[in-house]
Amino acid sequence: MKKIILLAFMAMTTMTMSAQHDEYTNEISISYGLGSVTDIFSTFAGALTASDQTNYWGTVGVEYVHFLNPSLGLGGVVTASGCKWGSKADYATTYISVMPTLKWSWLRKAHFGMYSKVAAGVMFVSNSPDGSSSKSATHFTGQVSPLCVEFGGALRGFAELGFGEQGILNLGLRYKF
Repeated sequence: MKKIILLAFMAMTTMTMSAQHDEYTNEISISYGLGSVTDIFSTFAGALTASDQTNYWGTVGVEYVHFLNPSLGLGGVVTASGCKWGSKADYATTYISVMPTLKWSWLRKAHFGMYSKVAAGVMFVSNSPDGSSSKSATHFTGQVSPLCVEFGGALRGFAELGFGEQGILNLGLRYKF
């Protein structure tokens, strides 16, 4: 009897997990991240050069993911961040990143989900003193977010813990369709 109950429970759980996510195959997200690699680097570089980083505005991101199956999604994210620094905030640095994204949803319920995500791509850096002239560079960048949660229906809030260009803590809203 215990085996029958256990098998029935496992079957119901598996069907629930699959059924909840099958209705959505796409999602678009907006997010705000704190503690990105560029923020940490800018703070460290400012301390070494005795420059004051006066205004870092975090990382804003827009992301699209298409699910190839109920668990695996492929998409991309564009992020923007920047800071003003110098003794009178007379220098500005802007970071724009474009990264393909791989997302694995490992827990899918009607109003709650958990997932992991990796992204890697290119960052365009622009430095401009007083906004008059500009120097630019291109670098490799990425994001690894092993522990992520989402909650809600078609419109969901989410929180991601990780390391990279989207930050140590990345919060946002997502629309699944």
